[in-house]
Amino acid sequence: MAQPKNKLGKNIRDLRKAHGETQEELGRAINVEHNTISMYESGEREPALQTLQAIASHYGYPLDQLIRDDFSELDFSKIALTWENIVAMIEVICPLLVSDKALKDPHFAKGYEYTRKIVDGFQTPENVVMRSIFERAIEEYSESLEKSETMESAVNILWLIYILYTLLPDEHSIKVGKAILYGKAYGKEFVKNYFLKNSENVNKEEETNKKLYARDMSECILACIEILKSSPEYNHIADYYLALRYIIGVVDTDYGQEINTIIGMEIMLSYLSLGNPYAFAYIEKALFL
Repeated sequence: MAQPKNKLGKNIRDLRKAHGETQEELGRAINVEHNTISMYESGEREPALQTLQAIASHYGYPLDQLIRDDFSELDFSKIALTWENIVAMIEVICPLLVSDKALKDPHFAKGYEYTRKIVDGFQTPENVVMRSIFERAIEEYSESLEKSETMESAVNILWLIYILYTLLPDEHSIKVGKAILYGKAYGKEFVKNYFLKNSENVNKEEETNKKLYARDMSECILACIEILKSSPEYNHIADYYLALRYIIGVVDTDYGQEINTIIGMEIMLSYLSLGNPYAFAYIEKALFL
């Protein structure tokens, strides 16, 4: 098979193969003929900017990464997600804080009790964690902050907001969860069916609901981060949750999620270079679980 003579063509081919797609499948996804994809990959034809954006969006990358990065080592054939992987990932990505001193605050202790119920509920995928438990936990932590200024409460409020955002009704996520639950979350076929950005994977109403939630929670998120930034002891975790906000999308911007994610990763890498231990754990563990 002829090798692409240009970097862009090679990147398109490498991404397509890594995701287990044929040229015909990629062409259908972005509404061009499969022989046009062949010409893009070989360098015989230059994709229009709109087409490049469609390819980048389809694979979940910003346009500049599609153009400049090297995807030759990208391979999803060995991916195998289990529920245990997901729970372990949550523990790394969204750290909770608790201390003996904090537990002496009755409002914090009650909020943490509710939070542990949520965490314990994650251990069994069939469990349904009621939104009311999240709301009760946030109320108790808010009382804790107001009456006792227990800083761990601000961290755990952020945890609750971010976790609840990921649990908002999302048909696509439900399908992914079922694939993981029934042991079908492995290999290129899983990635192709569940993670490529196709029209059937996007529900506009659900996207709007998530954006509204992010907008509603924005003031609370910023208030908690500001509280944590006021204390040198909690600076690192405040910075970490600020970067994570963009990565997972709990942010009200005019950008698409691909751009928000890349902004968050750039912020996270900056904090990593400054020795942030939470950023280090995220880069070292969460990205490779």
